[in-house]
Amino acid sequence: MNVLLLLARGTEGTGNTRITIELEEYIKSINNNVITITGTDKSWGRKNMQETDFVEHSFIKEGLLEDTKIGFNPDICIIMSVPAKNYPEETIENFLLTLENMHNNGTKLVYLQVDNKIHSINRNFYCLDSSYIKRFFSILDKIIVHHKQADFCTKFINKKVKPLINKPLINDKPNYKIEQLQLISTDFEDLRNRFWTNDKIDKTCWFIGRSALWKGWTYFREFHYEYLMNNNYVSVAEGIERSINAKQAIWEYDSKTNKYGDLRKDNNYNDNGNPKDVLENIENYRNHPLEIYGPYVRLEALERLSKAKFGMFFTFTGPQFGGQLEITLLEIVACGTIPIIRKDLYDSANFCGDRLDNYTLKDIGTIVYDENNPLETLNLMNELNSNMDLYDEYRNNAYNYYKSVFDRDIMMKKLYNMCIGD
Repeated sequence: MNVLLLLARGTEGTGNTRITIELEEYIKSINNNVITITGTDKSWGRKNMQETDFVEHSFIKEGLLEDTKIGFNPDICIIMSVPAKNYPEETIENFLLTLENMHNNGTKLVYLQVDNKIHSINRNFYCLDSSYIKRFFSILDKIIVHHKQADFCTKFINKKVKPLINKPLINDKPNYKIEQLQLISTDFEDLRNRFWTNDKIDKTCWFIGRSALWKGWTYFREFHYEYLMNNNYVSVAEGIERSINAKQAIWEYDSKTNKYGDLRKDNNYNDNGNPKDVLENIENYRNHPLEIYGPYVRLEALERLSKAKFGMFFTFTGPQFGGQLEITLLEIVACGTIPIIRKDLYDSANFCGDRLDNYTLKDIGTIVYDENNPLETLNLMNELNSNMDLYDEYRNNAYNYYKSVFDRDIMMKKLYNMCIGD
Protein backbone atom coordinates (compact mmCIF):
# COMPACT_ATOMS: atom_id res chain seq x y z
CA MET A 1 0.00 0.00 0.00
CA ASN A 2 1.30 3.45 -0.97
CA VAL A 3 0.10 6.07 1.52
CA LEU A 4 0.26 9.86 1.37
CA LEU A 5 -0.38 11.83 4.55
CA LEU A 6 -1.14 15.44 3.61
CA LEU A 7 -0.84 18.34 6.05
CA ALA A 8 -2.04 21.11 3.75
CA ARG A 9 -2.21 23.60 6.63
CA GLY A 10 1.45 22.98 7.41
CA THR A 11 3.33 21.75 10.46
CA GLU A 12 1.45 23.50 13.26
CA GLY A 13 3.33 21.67 16.01
CA THR A 14 0.14 20.82 17.90
CA GLY A 15 -1.81 17.61 18.49
CA ASN A 16 -2.61 17.27 14.80
CA THR A 17 1.10 17.21 13.99
CA ARG A 18 1.58 14.58 16.68
CA ILE A 19 -1.18 12.28 15.43
CA THR A 20 0.30 12.53 11.93
CA ILE A 21 3.65 11.37 13.32
CA GLU A 22 1.91 8.55 15.22
CA LEU A 23 0.11 7.33 12.09
CA GLU A 24 3.22 7.64 9.92
CA GLU A 25 5.29 5.62 12.39
CA TYR A 26 2.66 2.88 12.56
CA ILE A 27 2.40 2.62 8.77
CA LYS A 28 6.20 2.34 8.56
CA SER A 29 6.14 -0.41 11.18
CA ILE A 30 3.94 -2.62 8.97
CA ASN A 31 6.21 -2.01 5.95
CA ASN A 32 3.79 0.02 3.84
CA ASN A 33 5.16 2.92 1.83
CA VAL A 34 4.30 6.25 3.45
CA ILE A 35 5.30 9.87 3.06
CA THR A 36 4.02 12.97 4.84
CA ILE A 37 3.84 16.14 2.77
CA THR A 38 3.42 19.38 4.72
CA GLY A 39 2.46 22.74 3.30
CA THR A 40 4.79 25.72 3.63
CA ASP A 41 2.57 28.57 2.44
CA LYS A 42 2.21 29.63 6.06
CA SER A 43 4.86 29.34 8.76
CA TRP A 44 3.99 28.20 12.30
CA GLY A 45 5.82 29.18 15.47
CA ARG A 46 5.70 25.65 16.83
CA LYS A 47 6.95 24.05 13.61
CA ASN A 48 10.20 22.71 15.12
CA MET A 49 8.82 21.67 18.50
CA GLN A 50 8.55 18.01 17.43
CA GLU A 51 10.96 15.82 15.49
CA THR A 52 9.58 14.99 12.02
CA ASP A 53 10.76 13.75 8.64
CA PHE A 54 8.00 15.54 6.73
CA VAL A 55 8.64 16.66 3.14
CA GLU A 56 7.76 20.31 2.53
CA HIS A 57 5.70 21.58 -0.40
CA SER A 58 4.57 25.05 -1.44
CA PHE A 59 1.33 25.05 -3.41
CA ILE A 60 2.23 28.59 -4.55
CA LYS A 61 5.86 28.16 -5.59
CA GLU A 62 5.65 24.54 -6.77
CA GLY A 63 2.04 24.31 -7.89
CA LEU A 64 0.20 21.01 -7.82
CA LEU A 65 1.57 18.11 -5.79
CA GLU A 66 2.71 15.51 -8.32
CA ASP A 67 3.73 11.85 -8.04
CA THR A 68 7.30 12.85 -8.89
CA LYS A 69 7.44 14.82 -5.61
CA ILE A 70 5.63 12.12 -3.62
CA GLY A 71 7.84 9.33 -4.97
CA PHE A 72 4.98 6.98 -5.86
CA ASN A 73 1.42 6.89 -7.10
CA PRO A 74 -0.57 6.90 -3.84
CA ASP A 75 -3.27 4.30 -3.31
CA ILE A 76 -4.69 6.47 -0.56
CA CYS A 77 -4.30 10.07 0.51
CA ILE A 78 -5.17 10.75 4.12
CA ILE A 79 -5.85 14.47 4.47
CA MET A 80 -4.64 15.40 7.94
CA SER A 81 -5.40 19.11 7.59
CA VAL A 82 -6.70 21.56 5.01
CA PRO A 83 -5.78 25.19 4.21
CA ALA A 84 -7.38 27.88 6.31
CA LYS A 85 -9.60 30.66 5.02
CA ASN A 86 -6.80 33.19 5.14
CA TYR A 87 -4.45 31.18 2.92
CA PRO A 88 -3.71 32.55 -0.55
CA GLU A 89 -6.28 31.68 -3.19
CA GLU A 90 -3.55 30.02 -5.25
CA THR A 91 -2.74 27.67 -2.36
CA ILE A 92 -6.38 26.64 -2.02
CA GLU A 93 -6.87 26.17 -5.77
CA ASN A 94 -3.74 24.06 -6.24
CA PHE A 95 -4.61 21.99 -3.19
CA LEU A 96 -8.06 21.24 -4.62
CA LEU A 97 -6.71 20.53 -8.11
CA THR A 98 -4.20 18.10 -6.57
CA LEU A 99 -6.99 16.20 -4.81
CA GLU A 100 -9.21 16.22 -7.90
CA ASN A 101 -6.40 14.76 -9.98
CA MET A 102 -5.84 12.04 -7.39
CA HIS A 103 -9.55 11.27 -7.28
CA ASN A 104 -9.70 10.98 -11.07
CA ASN A 105 -6.70 8.63 -11.00
CA GLY A 106 -8.35 6.30 -8.48
CA THR A 107 -6.62 7.42 -5.27
CA LYS A 108 -8.84 6.97 -2.22
CA LEU A 109 -9.34 10.25 -0.33
CA VAL A 110 -9.89 10.17 3.44
CA TYR A 111 -10.28 13.32 5.52
CA LEU A 112 -9.38 13.29 9.23
CA GLN A 113 -11.44 16.11 10.72
CA VAL A 114 -10.11 17.03 14.15
CA ASP A 115 -11.78 20.41 14.81
CA ASN A 116 -14.23 20.23 17.69
CA LYS A 117 -16.19 23.46 17.61
CA ILE A 118 -17.97 25.24 14.79
CA HIS A 119 -15.86 28.40 15.11
CA SER A 120 -12.74 26.31 14.39
CA ILE A 121 -14.44 24.51 11.51
CA ASN A 122 -15.48 27.86 10.04
CA ARG A 123 -11.79 28.80 9.72
CA ASN A 124 -11.26 26.08 7.09
CA PHE A 125 -11.05 27.09 3.43
CA TYR A 126 -14.22 25.30 2.39
CA CYS A 127 -16.26 27.72 4.49
CA LEU A 128 -15.27 30.57 2.19
CA ASP A 129 -17.72 29.61 -0.53
CA SER A 130 -20.27 26.91 -1.30
CA SER A 131 -18.33 26.01 -4.44
CA TYR A 132 -15.41 24.91 -2.26
CA ILE A 133 -17.75 22.73 -0.18
CA LYS A 134 -19.01 21.03 -3.36
CA ARG A 135 -15.57 20.49 -4.84
CA PHE A 136 -13.95 19.18 -1.66
CA PHE A 137 -16.65 17.01 -0.11
CA SER A 138 -17.90 15.52 -3.40
CA ILE A 139 -14.58 13.74 -4.01
CA LEU A 140 -14.05 12.35 -0.50
CA ASP A 141 -14.46 8.62 0.10
CA LYS A 142 -14.46 8.79 3.87
CA ILE A 143 -14.40 11.27 6.75
CA ILE A 144 -13.14 10.28 10.21
CA VAL A 145 -14.05 12.43 13.22
CA HIS A 146 -13.49 12.31 16.98
CA HIS A 147 -17.21 12.11 17.68
CA LYS A 148 -20.31 12.14 15.48
CA GLN A 149 -22.24 14.24 17.98
CA ALA A 150 -19.74 17.10 17.74
CA ASP A 151 -20.27 20.27 15.72
CA PHE A 152 -18.72 19.03 12.48
CA CYS A 153 -21.44 16.44 11.91
CA THR A 154 -24.38 18.09 13.64
CA LYS A 155 -23.86 21.70 12.55
CA PHE A 156 -21.67 21.59 9.45
CA ILE A 157 -22.27 18.36 7.54
CA ASN A 158 -26.02 18.24 8.18
CA LYS A 159 -26.69 21.93 7.56
CA LYS A 160 -24.10 22.98 4.97
CA VAL A 161 -22.75 19.97 3.12
CA LYS A 162 -25.67 17.62 2.59
CA PRO A 163 -27.96 20.27 1.05
CA LEU A 164 -25.25 21.18 -1.49
CA ILE A 165 -24.03 17.79 -2.66
CA ASN A 166 -26.65 16.34 -4.98
CA LYS A 167 -24.98 12.97 -5.41
CA PRO A 168 -26.93 9.73 -5.73
CA LEU A 169 -27.70 8.28 -2.34
CA ILE A 170 -27.04 4.69 -1.35
CA ASN A 171 -29.36 3.42 1.37
CA ASP A 172 -30.31 7.03 2.10
CA LYS A 173 -26.69 7.90 2.90
CA PRO A 174 -24.25 10.09 0.97
CA ASN A 175 -21.51 8.34 -0.97
CA TYR A 176 -18.84 9.40 1.51
CA LYS A 177 -18.85 7.54 4.81
CA ILE A 178 -18.35 9.15 8.22
CA GLU A 179 -16.76 7.12 11.00
CA GLN A 180 -15.62 8.10 14.49
CA LEU A 181 -12.55 7.25 16.52
CA GLN A 182 -10.69 8.95 19.33
CA LEU A 183 -7.71 10.14 17.26
CA ILE A 184 -4.93 9.80 19.84
CA SER A 185 -2.09 7.42 20.62
CA THR A 186 1.49 7.26 21.80
CA ASP A 187 4.32 4.76 22.01
CA PHE A 188 4.02 4.01 25.72
CA GLU A 189 7.01 1.69 25.93
CA ASP A 190 9.33 4.16 24.21
CA LEU A 191 8.37 7.03 26.52
CA ARG A 192 8.63 4.80 29.57
CA ASN A 193 12.13 3.70 28.60
CA ARG A 194 13.17 7.31 28.02
CA PHE A 195 11.62 9.11 30.97
CA TRP A 196 10.22 6.89 33.73
CA THR A 197 12.12 7.71 36.90
CA ASN A 198 12.05 7.39 40.67
CA ASP A 199 13.88 10.70 40.91
CA LYS A 200 10.66 12.62 41.59
CA ILE A 201 10.53 16.07 43.15
CA ASP A 202 8.08 16.36 46.03
CA LYS A 203 4.97 18.48 45.61
CA THR A 204 5.42 19.43 41.96
CA CYS A 205 2.67 19.82 39.35
CA TRP A 206 3.32 20.22 35.62
CA PHE A 207 1.14 21.25 32.68
CA ILE A 208 2.16 21.12 29.01
CA GLY A 209 -0.17 22.40 26.34
CA ARG A 210 -1.27 25.64 24.70
CA SER A 211 -2.83 28.95 25.73
CA ALA A 212 -6.29 28.02 24.39
CA LEU A 213 -8.59 28.42 27.38
CA TRP A 214 -10.37 25.11 26.75
CA LYS A 215 -7.05 23.44 27.62
CA GLY A 216 -7.99 24.32 31.21
CA TRP A 217 -4.76 25.94 32.38
CA THR A 218 -6.66 28.77 34.08
CA TYR A 219 -8.51 26.17 36.20
CA PHE A 220 -5.10 24.78 37.15
CA ARG A 221 -3.93 28.29 38.05
CA GLU A 222 -6.94 28.83 40.30
CA PHE A 223 -6.48 25.47 42.02
CA HIS A 224 -2.82 26.22 42.63
CA TYR A 225 -3.35 29.75 43.92
CA GLU A 226 -6.20 28.86 46.25
CA TYR A 227 -4.97 25.49 47.56
CA LEU A 228 -1.69 24.08 46.28
CA MET A 229 0.51 27.14 46.82
CA ASN A 230 -0.40 27.35 50.50
CA ASN A 231 0.52 23.68 50.87
CA ASN A 232 4.06 24.20 49.55
CA TYR A 233 3.41 22.90 46.01
CA VAL A 234 5.27 24.22 42.96
CA SER A 235 3.20 24.44 39.76
CA VAL A 236 4.39 25.08 36.22
CA ALA A 237 2.49 25.57 32.94
CA GLU A 238 4.49 25.24 29.71
CA GLY A 239 3.27 26.17 26.24
CA ILE A 240 1.33 29.33 27.10
CA GLU A 241 2.38 31.41 24.11
CA ARG A 242 1.75 35.13 23.72
CA SER A 243 -1.68 34.88 22.13
CA ILE A 244 -4.79 37.03 22.61
CA ASN A 245 -6.13 34.38 24.99
CA ALA A 246 -2.95 34.46 27.07
CA LYS A 247 -2.80 38.23 27.15
CA GLN A 248 -6.35 38.49 28.46
CA ALA A 249 -5.77 35.78 31.04
CA ILE A 250 -2.28 36.66 32.34
CA TRP A 251 -2.25 40.46 32.61
CA GLU A 252 -4.60 42.78 34.44
CA TYR A 253 -6.76 44.94 32.20
CA ASP A 254 -6.86 48.68 32.92
CA SER A 255 -10.19 50.05 31.74
CA LYS A 256 -8.91 53.64 32.04
CA THR A 257 -6.03 53.19 29.61
CA ASN A 258 -7.70 50.38 27.64
CA LYS A 259 -4.47 48.39 27.98
CA TYR A 260 -3.16 45.34 29.76
CA GLY A 261 -0.75 46.30 32.52
CA ASP A 262 0.56 44.39 35.52
CA LEU A 263 0.69 40.63 35.81
CA ARG A 264 -2.19 39.09 37.68
CA LYS A 265 -1.21 38.23 41.22
CA ASP A 266 -2.03 34.54 40.69
CA ASN A 267 0.61 33.87 38.00
CA ASN A 268 4.19 34.65 37.02
CA TYR A 269 4.89 34.93 33.29
CA ASN A 270 8.49 34.09 32.46
CA ASP A 271 9.18 35.70 29.08
CA ASN A 272 12.79 34.63 28.73
CA GLY A 273 13.02 32.08 31.51
CA ASN A 274 13.82 28.39 31.30
CA PRO A 275 11.47 26.00 33.12
CA LYS A 276 14.45 23.77 33.81
CA ASP A 277 15.47 26.32 36.43
CA VAL A 278 12.38 25.41 38.46
CA LEU A 279 13.56 21.82 38.79
CA GLU A 280 17.15 22.79 39.58
CA ASN A 281 16.18 25.39 42.20
CA ILE A 282 12.88 24.03 43.40
CA GLU A 283 12.94 25.53 46.89
CA ASN A 284 13.17 29.02 45.40
CA TYR A 285 9.74 28.50 43.84
CA ARG A 286 7.81 27.34 46.90
CA ASN A 287 4.90 29.62 47.80
CA HIS A 288 4.95 31.15 44.32
CA PRO A 289 1.89 31.50 42.10
CA LEU A 290 1.71 29.47 38.89
CA GLU A 291 4.94 29.73 36.87
CA ILE A 292 4.05 30.20 33.20
CA TYR A 293 6.38 29.57 30.26
CA GLY A 294 5.98 29.77 26.48
CA PRO A 295 6.25 27.11 23.74
CA TYR A 296 8.44 24.10 24.39
CA VAL A 297 10.36 21.40 22.56
CA ARG A 298 8.34 18.23 23.13
CA LEU A 299 11.00 15.79 24.34
CA GLU A 300 12.62 18.38 26.58
CA ALA A 301 9.26 19.21 28.16
CA LEU A 302 8.47 15.53 28.69
CA GLU A 303 11.75 15.08 30.54
CA ARG A 304 10.81 17.93 32.87
CA LEU A 305 7.29 16.55 33.25
CA SER A 306 8.68 13.17 34.23
CA LYS A 307 10.38 14.70 37.29
CA ALA A 308 7.08 16.11 38.60
CA LYS A 309 4.83 14.15 40.93
CA PHE A 310 1.61 15.20 39.15
CA GLY A 311 0.69 16.01 35.55
CA MET A 312 -2.23 18.35 35.04
CA PHE A 313 -4.57 17.50 32.17
CA PHE A 314 -7.41 19.96 32.53
CA THR A 315 -8.76 19.92 28.97
CA PHE A 316 -12.53 19.66 28.70
CA THR A 317 -14.37 20.48 25.48
CA GLY A 318 -17.82 19.51 26.73
CA PRO A 319 -19.90 16.31 26.98
CA GLN A 320 -21.31 16.88 23.49
CA PHE A 321 -17.82 16.14 22.15
CA GLY A 322 -17.66 12.77 23.87
CA GLY A 323 -15.43 13.93 26.72
CA GLN A 324 -12.44 13.97 24.41
CA LEU A 325 -9.04 12.85 25.63
CA GLU A 326 -5.77 14.08 24.13
CA ILE A 327 -2.25 12.80 23.54
CA THR A 328 -0.91 14.98 26.36
CA LEU A 329 -2.77 12.82 28.90
CA LEU A 330 -1.15 9.70 27.45
CA GLU A 331 2.29 11.31 27.59
CA ILE A 332 1.84 12.22 31.26
CA VAL A 333 1.03 8.59 32.02
CA ALA A 334 3.76 7.08 29.83
CA CYS A 335 6.40 9.27 31.50
CA GLY A 336 5.47 7.87 34.91
CA THR A 337 3.67 10.88 36.33
CA ILE A 338 0.23 10.59 37.90
CA PRO A 339 -2.41 12.45 35.88
CA ILE A 340 -4.96 14.83 37.38
CA ILE A 341 -8.06 15.42 35.23
CA ARG A 342 -11.19 17.49 35.70
CA LYS A 343 -14.26 15.74 37.10
CA ASP A 344 -16.27 16.85 34.08
CA LEU A 345 -13.97 14.80 31.88
CA TYR A 346 -14.05 11.74 34.13
CA ASP A 347 -17.85 11.83 34.11
CA SER A 348 -18.22 12.14 30.35
CA ALA A 349 -15.19 10.58 28.62
CA ASN A 350 -16.62 8.09 26.13
CA PHE A 351 -14.24 6.46 23.67
CA CYS A 352 -13.54 3.22 21.81
CA GLY A 353 -16.54 1.55 23.45
CA ASP A 354 -15.25 2.37 26.93
CA ARG A 355 -15.67 5.10 29.56
CA LEU A 356 -13.35 6.33 32.29
CA ASP A 357 -16.14 6.21 34.86
CA ASN A 358 -16.49 2.46 34.28
CA TYR A 359 -13.48 2.19 36.61
CA THR A 360 -12.51 3.40 40.04
CA LEU A 361 -9.94 6.16 39.96
CA LYS A 362 -7.38 3.97 41.70
CA ASP A 363 -7.89 1.23 39.09
CA ILE A 364 -6.89 3.64 36.32
CA GLY A 365 -4.32 5.51 38.44
CA THR A 366 -5.98 8.86 37.93
CA ILE A 367 -6.84 11.76 40.25
CA VAL A 368 -9.95 13.83 39.66
CA TYR A 369 -10.07 17.56 40.32
CA ASP A 370 -13.56 18.58 41.40
CA GLU A 371 -13.76 22.38 41.54
CA ASN A 372 -16.64 21.98 44.00
CA ASN A 373 -14.51 19.84 46.31
CA PRO A 374 -10.83 20.76 45.77
CA LEU A 375 -9.80 19.70 49.28
CA GLU A 376 -10.55 16.08 48.43
CA THR A 377 -8.12 16.33 45.50
CA LEU A 378 -5.51 18.04 47.65
CA ASN A 379 -5.76 15.43 50.39
CA LEU A 380 -5.21 12.58 47.92
CA MET A 381 -2.26 14.42 46.36
CA ASN A 382 -0.70 14.85 49.80
CA GLU A 383 -1.19 11.17 50.56
CA LEU A 384 0.39 10.05 47.28
CA ASN A 385 3.21 12.55 47.61
CA SER A 386 4.24 11.12 50.98
CA ASN A 387 3.71 7.42 50.18
CA MET A 388 5.91 6.25 47.29
CA ASP A 389 4.54 2.71 47.38
CA LEU A 390 1.01 4.01 46.86
CA TYR A 391 2.32 6.47 44.27
CA ASP A 392 3.93 3.62 42.31
CA GLU A 393 0.71 1.61 42.49
CA TYR A 394 -1.25 4.52 41.02
CA ARG A 395 1.16 5.32 38.22
CA ASN A 396 1.54 1.67 37.22
CA ASN A 397 -2.24 1.27 37.17
CA ALA A 398 -2.47 4.35 34.96
CA TYR A 399 0.21 3.04 32.62
CA ASN A 400 -1.41 -0.38 32.26
CA TYR A 401 -4.89 1.01 31.65
CA TYR A 402 -4.17 3.78 29.16
CA LYS A 403 -1.63 1.63 27.29
CA SER A 404 -4.22 -1.14 26.91
CA VAL A 405 -6.52 1.27 25.07
CA PHE A 406 -4.35 3.93 23.44
CA ASP A 407 -0.99 2.37 22.62
CA ARG A 408 0.18 3.26 19.11
CA ASP A 409 0.00 -0.33 17.88
CA ILE A 410 -3.62 -0.53 19.02
CA MET A 411 -5.07 2.86 18.12
CA MET A 412 -3.16 3.53 14.91
CA LYS A 413 -3.99 0.04 13.68
CA LYS A 414 -7.67 0.86 14.22
CA LEU A 415 -7.29 4.21 12.48
CA TYR A 416 -5.31 2.84 9.53
CA ASN A 417 -7.71 -0.04 9.00
CA MET A 418 -10.58 2.43 9.16
CA CYS A 419 -8.88 4.57 6.51
CA ILE A 420 -8.12 1.78 4.04
CA GLY A 421 -11.30 -0.23 4.67
CA ASP A 422 -14.64 0.15 2.89
